[in-house]
Amino acid sequence: MKVMKIFASAGLICAILATSVGCKVTLTPGASSSETTTTASESEEPTTESTTEATTEPTIETVIYEKGQQLTQYNIFLSNFVEQRIELLDVNDCSLKDIVRFSMKYAKSNKPAVLDYEGDFMRVSLQDVQEIAGTFMNYIIKVDDLSDFAAPPKDAFEPDNEPFYKDGYFYVYAADGEMVTSFAVVDYKEIIGDGTYKLNFSIYELSSEKFAEIDYAIYNEWAKYYSMTPAEAAADPDVKKIGVGTAFIDEGETSPILIKYGAVYDI
Repeated sequence: MKVMKIFASAGLICAILATSVGCKVTLTPGASSSETTTTASESEEPTTESTTEATTEPTIETVIYEKGQQLTQYNIFLSNFVEQRIELLDVNDCSLKDIVRFSMKYAKSNKPAVLDYEGDFMRVSLQDVQEIAGTFMNYIIKVDDLSDFAAPPKDAFEPDNEPFYKDGYFYVYAADGEMVTSFAVVDYKEIIGDGTYKLNFSIYELSSEKFAEIDYAIYNEWAKYYSMTPAEAAADPDVKKIGVGTAFIDEGETSPILIKYGAVYDI
């Protein structure tokens, strides 16, 4: 693990430009420099001379991870959002439906045992969605907050209104599994100084030819990519950089907890 200290210049703001319904990301500026002031000397004789105060700029501690468990954990954590092609997600300024959508898509890709099917719908229990939302975002879903969710329609097709909720289950329309070939690689971490961190990452896509050679259902087949360093990803002929992003996180007891996330794809 390499640690650097960089100086933040005035007006430095990291921002991801994208649009999304129901969520927004307001990324925190890294720092701002102190103002430079000029004062005229006071004497009997007027003078045009001035003195300029030295500019003091705060430092940001930046961590570049070498190959290892911490880098792999961050890569896997962020890949769960990259796989869904999420562009903007601010946990403190986001609709509950967006939290539920993420949790249900995560369950479909990573916890198929919790899925159930009823007619045209796939469903996941409230308890399982609560667990996923709590693990990734420390988000507490209360039964009293579910009044905005409609029951799954019996006849009409209303995809714009999903997810639905009824009798302890969230529902979305059942669909064939999508081929997921993208993953995240953390470039470096910035220590904010208030107990939170900013992960700066790149988004890579595995070639269709290579994807056909491996079994997506077997984690070990993907372990190589989830553990990649930036240098390894840049040098691998089977992967292509397709995006960049930032994520503000808090370190949970066992895994990171998302605060804000922003990404731009197809660059």
